[in-house]
Amino acid sequence: MTRRDLLLAALLAGVAVQLSVAAGHLRSLDLSVASAPPLSVGDAVGGLAGLAADGSPSRLGFAGAERTTTVLFAFHPDCEHSDTVAEDWARHFAGDGPAMTGARTLAVTRATPGAAAAYAQRFAWDVELLSMPSLSRSDVKYSLVSRTPWVFVFDSEGVLRFQDYGGELERAAQAVAAMAAAAE
Repeated sequence: MTRRDLLLAALLAGVAVQLSVAAGHLRSLDLSVASAPPLSVGDAVGGLAGLAADGSPSRLGFAGAERTTTVLFAFHPDCEHSDTVAEDWARHFAGDGPAMTGARTLAVTRATPGAAAAYAQRFAWDVELLSMPSLSRSDVKYSLVSRTPWVFVFDSEGVLRFQDYGGELERAAQAVAAMAAAAE
């Protein structure tokens, strides 16, 4: 066998290994579970169920909270983009950020409760946490935790009124203020 034949055989073996690995990845994807369409402004969400920071079951209701606006911050401890806004969120949670008067503030993640609590502690967040690690892509609420960092504003009926990148705290505050003015 010539040197050229050996090189060709090695290249073909490499291609075969790559195809095998790629086929294995495709089999590991659960293609039978379709993703639900993401929530849009105007869609209603009654609340979210998951785990509190201590791991106990928790349900956060949005609808029925009389005249209470809910601002939901979606993050993930492993998301480098979450790190870019985490300190701004910390200032907001401490009351030093854009005023969202009368709004209830929550932070939600797909991470485990321990990872969520450690991340919140790392940035000194003073906020109620909800972990939703077992949320399926087929659940419409998955879109609330699939993009991070993201901020959502819900009215007292649980209707999504604003959503944007997590750095848009001023715009979120404007949405909260507009909702408060409309309620008066």
